[in-house]
Amino acid sequence: MTSLADIDRRLRRSQISAAQIIHAGRTIIEVGDVSRPIDVHSMRKSLVSVLIGQAYDRRDIDLSTTLCELDIDDTPPLSGLEKSATIEDLLTARSGVYLPVDDGGAPRRPPRGSHPPGTFWCYNNWDFNVLGHLYERITGRSVFVAFDHDLAGPLGMTDWDGYRHGSYRYRADILGGTTRYPNYKFHLSARDIGRFGQLYLDNGACDDRQLLTPDWIARSTRAVSRTNRPPGLLGMYGYCWWVAGPSHRLRRNGIADRAYSAIGFGGNFMTVLPDIDAVVTVLTDSGATLFTNDGYQALISDLVAVLS
Repeated sequence: MTSLADIDRRLRRSQISAAQIIHAGRTIIEVGDVSRPIDVHSMRKSLVSVLIGQAYDRRDIDLSTTLCELDIDDTPPLSGLEKSATIEDLLTARSGVYLPVDDGGAPRRPPRGSHPPGTFWCYNNWDFNVLGHLYERITGRSVFVAFDHDLAGPLGMTDWDGYRHGSYRYRADILGGTTRYPNYKFHLSARDIGRFGQLYLDNGACDDRQLLTPDWIARSTRAVSRTNRPPGLLGMYGYCWWVAGPSHRLRRNGIADRAYSAIGFGGNFMTVLPDIDAVVTVLTDSGATLFTNDGYQALISDLVAVLS
């Protein structure tokens, strides 16, 4: 039977940059340099989701507001149907906006106009980049300043430097991003990401402060859409969170129900496991051997068996 020592050895052999596993508020496994910030890639989307959640809790943001009402456009111009997409559609990656990128091609995405907003899940960087832009327009605050003041500071993040570890990147990409709305890049350490996961595990509370409401955490991490991934950790999607599912298919994978994850390119993962009171973080520098989704899911499955 797999033990914690086996999991520790597996992580040390995998050429990851760092890993941390927290159980019942205590670090039980730590591998590599957990203090070194690295580019966490698409984990940024879950970070923007929490900022949207804080603004929602303050009633600064109405999720039913449409792109038309917010005067969002792009090149080529959005159609009337595309402009009917709401902030909630962007959060759930169901905007239905599939603009041509890279000389007109749209790899991995449906044809433009093929799905009305709110009806079809597609992992689309246009949605995620526009979300960051809307947060800044509606609140009048930079994503990185807000992250620094509203999350990093209260959570006691020790390795984040807002001047060095957050940046805007304007570029088109094959996952739908356009040059008008930037990618919000974060460099974070494993232990700081673990603090972020612990906030969700603790229902938004940190040191007697309520940084997020339990209502937002439940709403944002529930399964909204079936993804194009196999059943398991990446089987469903919430508000910029990968949610384990479908529920009836999880037992065969050994994955705890209610688990949800922030995941970035190249082997960057953070999973909250409420059923076993655990947060798992694994970071991998892009230049290192990639830690695959399947390898990570197998790790989570073994951890659930050990701690259940």
